[in-house]
Amino acid sequence: MSSDSYHLNLERRATIDEELRRVVLGLLDGKIGVIAASRILARLRIDVSTAWPEMGEALNLFAAVDSETDALPMGPAREMWTPSALEREDHKIAEAEARFRDPVRIACQHVLQLLGDDVMILWRPVGPRELELISASGMREFPPRLPEQPIFYPVTTEAYAIKIARDWNAPRGGGFVTRFQVRRSFISRYPIHIAGGRENMEYWIPAEDLVEFNGAIVGQIEIVAEFPNRE
Repeated sequence: MSSDSYHLNLERRATIDEELRRVVLGLLDGKIGVIAASRILARLRIDVSTAWPEMGEALNLFAAVDSETDALPMGPAREMWTPSALEREDHKIAEAEARFRDPVRIACQHVLQLLGDDVMILWRPVGPRELELISASGMREFPPRLPEQPIFYPVTTEAYAIKIARDWNAPRGGGFVTRFQVRRSFISRYPIHIAGGRENMEYWIPAEDLVEFNGAIVGQIEIVAEFPNRE
């Protein structure tokens, strides 16, 4: 690559960064589908792969998804397909979206880290009522704490969240494990507490900080495990 071309890529860096951030956050928020986002990010990978090799590598998965799904009808191309053919292809689209969702979300986290939007994954065990309130928010916010609940406890591992949801929440009506991403710049202001074992680590967020905590969540809150009431 010539020095002039390299310099041009550097000049475009701010614009490319903005587009990368827009698409990745849109995917995490559920506003852009996996396939649609991968098509955009695969094109951006061509622009950055030489000038910014680490970002190019982070975008490799999106290029692979784009390559594997490039025959599926998306956007204006759908107008050229018959309704019966679209119905068949839409099943393939749904299958691909589900198959690639988890690895793509992890790749999104890496992209955000490279962009300086450093995020970390946390988990939160909840019961049925709390899950209802989370769902009512569009899976974007945890509900306010009750007066007798001065602390909000997100935990640092899925195993610990599963233990609480299974052993504590399930016998009381059902337990669910939620997973979400939060900006490290926010969560780093709070110390980690160890609760009964080195592997049982959690953050203690004062109830009055929960609104700000919700604002630091990147993307949606996901349900990753469910434990019904054993009784």
